[in-house]
Amino acid sequence: MKPAVLVFAASDGGGGAGLLADCRALAFAGCRPLAVVTGVSAQNSEGLRGLWPVPAASLRAQFAALAEEEKKNGGTVAAVKIGVLAGNAEAVAECLRELPGDVLVVWDPVVAPGAGGRKSFADADAIREMRRIIAPHVFLATPNPGEIKKLTGTKFISKGARALMADGARNVVVTGVSVGKTLMRNELYCEGIDDTHDAGRFHIRPGNYHGSGCMFSSLAAGYLARREELIFYHCGGEYDDMLMLQEICECAHRQTLSAVALAAKESPGEGRYKTLPLFPPCRPADERDFGKWLQKKDGYYDD
Repeated sequence: MKPAVLVFAASDGGGGAGLLADCRALAFAGCRPLAVVTGVSAQNSEGLRGLWPVPAASLRAQFAALAEEEKKNGGTVAAVKIGVLAGNAEAVAECLRELPGDVLVVWDPVVAPGAGGRKSFADADAIREMRRIIAPHVFLATPNPGEIKKLTGTKFISKGARALMADGARNVVVTGVSVGKTLMRNELYCEGIDDTHDAGRFHIRPGNYHGSGCMFSSLAAGYLARREELIFYHCGGEYDDMLMLQEICECAHRQTLSAVALAAKESPGEGRYKTLPLFPPCRPADERDFGKWLQKKDGYYDD
């Protein structure tokens, strides 16, 4: 049975980001997505028009129904992906407390749509609240620099990442940190380790892309759910959290860039937001080759 990944996120009717994109990416990663809707949005690839939270009782009922069936069928939730909370941080935390302690939680702390616009998914009070409530449950947080600033109040990446870790997040990967005129990198901060690790570099592509953050964090959650295969094939059976996370983040990074490259090819021009395609174009022909596939670099867009 494929590992199950529980997703807490809001809808995006266009499918470029949010719950639909999360579930697609998790299916691509070889997992069974279990979806809990936190809110309903009115948005497209150009921006957010409105966000309506679902009642907390509805959210808890969704979770209970999925958890009950998973238990009845002998399955377990292997990982969790959290996206837009839509004001339901406390209800989501209640659900997380009902899961076994070894379930790894990936939190993409989305505070505004990547497609731009003036509307935000959360005001300042909601941002502080979700940081206080959610961070203690998190194994890996995946903010971008803008989200770091809004979450922690500092523009300094390292200081902001360590602040999230002080709140309880065990590890943080900050995506899209500028290290040159057009060069960006993902910076990985791991629990108990002072050094920062490089988890993928890329050059900025012309144009605007919708859904890359959702895809990256969902793929990371999917590969964490399948971490035993990764450890066996790629790490020779010996690993620590830092090595495992570095490999997983780099793999998710390569596949996200591959999807961005395909979106640029299918939707040329810089004037509109480009929605990432259904799947990145690379996938193992045989699920048994999963570990070897993670090591493969050929075929991915990565300049």
